[in-house]
Amino acid sequence: MLFLLIMQPQTGYGYNHITGTATGTAVVFAREGVLHSLVIPASKTGTISVYDSATGAGTASTNLILTVDNTLNAAVPPTTLMVHGAMKNGLTVVTTGTTDVTVMYN
Repeated sequence: MLFLLIMQPQTGYGYNHITGTATGTAVVFAREGVLHSLVIPASKTGTISVYDSATGAGTASTNLILTVDNTLNAAVPPTTLMVHGAMKNGLTVVTTGTTDVTVMYN
């Protein structure tokens, strides 16, 4: 008797936790991919902007996907924003002020 074991591809989402008290730019990935969600665990005072860009230099308004005020969940933390958006060029996140966000992607 012959058994054939077929491995299933590993599934799940990658993540990048971004937190800080100043303006910053994080290139989450520099290829095609999918932004699954943004998890905002606590209310802060900054903003989070998401761009379809593979570099920090590609943050023109034409590449802007969304901007979130990090005080969004002041009443009921944490907040998860489901996006499921396809990125053609990459995923870059720009934060201003005091922010705390986990970016989930595939």
